[in-house]
Amino acid sequence: MMKLDIHPELKSQAIITSIEVKGNAKRVRFEFDYMEKPNKWFMSIYNTQSGESYVLNVPLVASYYAKNNLLAPYAYKDIGEVVCVPVVDEPSSVDPEGENLGEFAVIWGEEIA
Repeated sequence: MMKLDIHPELKSQAIITSIEVKGNAKRVRFEFDYMEKPNKWFMSIYNTQSGESYVLNVPLVASYYAKNNLLAPYAYKDIGEVVCVPVVDEPSSVDPEGENLGEFAVIWGEEIA
């Protein structure tokens, strides 16, 4: 399990990283983009070797009392789980918006408890 290093001041950014999922190494490129009109952050994930997209423009929705695996609809792709959780006691919004992305952490892992 790993915390992805996202910089809230950058409105578009990419992170290349890898973990093991079901015994297979997964090397992917995460892209995080802020879209002004809905005032939301979105995540896309790509296979670094083929360039194939695993998921496109999944909104970052925070987990509070129950795990909200953002990749649940894509479980058949075997790319693990992603959750977005607040890292401050009282975030300035329910989900990441604009400059407050730093109030949240995005975690990627094979299975997140």
